[in-house]
Formats: sequence, structure tokens, C-alpha cells
Amino acid sequence: MPGGNNQVSRRYYQMGPQTDHIKSPCTVMMVAEKPSIALSITEALCGKNFSKRSGPAKGIPIYTFKGHFKGHAANFKVTSVAGHVYNRDFPLEFQNRSKDPAILFDAPTIKSCDRRARPVAKQLQMVATNIDYMVLWLDCDKEGENICFEVLDVCKKSIPRSTTRVQRVYRAKFSSIAKKDIVNAFEGLTHAPNYNEALSVDARQVLDLKIGVAFSRFQTTRLASAIRAAGLRMLTYGPCQTPTLGFCVDQAEKIKKFVPETFWRVEAQMVDENGRTHSMKWCRGKIFDKTAV
Repeated sequence: MPGGNNQVSRRYYQMGPQTDHIKSPCTVMMVAEKPSIALSITEALCGKNFSKRSGPAKGIPIYTFKGHFKGHAANFKVTSVAGHVYNRDFPLEFQNRSKDPAILFDAPTIKSCDRRARPVAKQLQMVATNIDYMVLWLDCDKEGENICFEVLDVCKKSIPRSTTRVQRVYRAKFSSIAKKDIVNAFEGLTHAPNYNEALSVDARQVLDLKIGVAFSRFQTTRLASAIRAAGLRMLTYGPCQTPTLGFCVDQAEKIKKFVPETFWRVEAQMVDENGRTHSMKWCRGKIFDKTAV
């Protein structure tokens, strides 16, 4: 499967004026971040005039319909991923837990498809066969930008290369999945995905992996006896996991210290002329003053 590099390449698309001869109808592949968004895009652009079929990725349909792209007749193929296509990890020689965790800070990392994502990658490659253009509808944040380049890396062999500087890959910018916003994004396609934003996510992934694994190994080794006594295999650490655990502990402490108080509220029912009963809701809600109620 594709993968193995620390960074995705930007060479899979070309920027420039539309000077190539565009065959009619052209074939356009569109990729969303999850199946529900792929369906919303399809319905917004063609109503109910589309076909649906399954591919290698269970639960991720492929939609096809006819329309127009950049003023030309087009056949559209719409599918999605389910989050990241690649997983970042250390090479096998650095995955031995008995090794000094300090070496991980200088160790290389690789991106590759894990077992969960392989059917998704296979489906992307299948849908990308014989396409002329690709439109990336991933979420409009840095994480989505990074997934854009993962999709490009998976489909790179199918993205056509132009003799002139025609743009083949477009990045859709949308703020909601309302029909109006999807149509506006589709009609305003001009940009390619942002390579620098994708790289910033790569950097964050490397930091998360190295810090998380190194400190997990360190504290598991130092606290081995206590961990065994608690019936655990290891004690994990993560830049996000640790503060999240703090929030959970804080909330648990608030629940533990909570002292219940008696409250009152007014409840009333009304029976109309047809004998139907209606529950009335008091706008003041719960009141701790019995006399006031």
C-alpha cells in the first residue's frame, strides 16, 4: 500500500491557467471526509439524480451522477474517507519497549495505511481510475488539509499530468453542508490544497508520537511494580491525554463533593374542551425557596 514517507509531496497537482484541451465529458472525482458529507455534496449538486454503489470500504458508498465542471459536461464520482488514511508510527526496530525511550526523540517516523484504512485506500485508488480532475472536500481545517495530501498520495498514479500548466486538483472551501454553501464552494473552485498547513499537522503528529511513546515507556519502566500491582500492563502518557485526564478528575471531584439541595417547582395540567390533557411548563424552573413557590 502507499505510504512510508514522513511528508506528503506537493508534486501531484499543478497550478496555472486552464489551457489544456478538456475532453467532454470529463471525469471528476470528489472526496469528502466522511460518508454523510459525500451524500450531502451529491444531493446538493444533482438532487436525487444519482446512482449509489458499494466498494471495498464497508460503509463508504460511491455516488455517481452527470453534470458540468468548469463549463464542460462531466461525469462525477463522489466518495469519502473516514478520517486519516495514514497512521504514523516508528519503524519496527524502534518498537521494542525494552529499548531506551530517549532514542525515540531522534528516531525516524513513517506514515502508512494500517489494517483499518487499507480498504479505504483501495477504494480511493479504484475510484481515481481514468479521472481528469479531483476536488477535495475534506474539513476546512489543518487536519483536513493534511488528509487532502494523504488522498493525493494514495491516488497519485491516477492523477493526470498536463503538458501545459493546467490545474488538476482543487480544494473546496465551505463553511457548512447546506446546499447553498456547497453550491457556492463548487462554483468558486480556484485553489489547490495548502501544503504548508498539511506539513504543520505532520510536525504535530511527529511530536505527539515521540513525546507520547517515549514518556509512556519511561514511566512504565520506572513505576513497573506499582503498575503490576494495579493489574495494568503499562501506564500511557499523551500530550492530549494527560490534560483530558485532569478534566475528568476535576469533574469527578466536583461530583464527589456535591451536596444535594431540596428544590420546588410548579407543575400544572390543563384539560381542553375536547378532553385532551396538556402539561404546563413553569418558566422559572427549579426554585430553592419553598415559600416563593
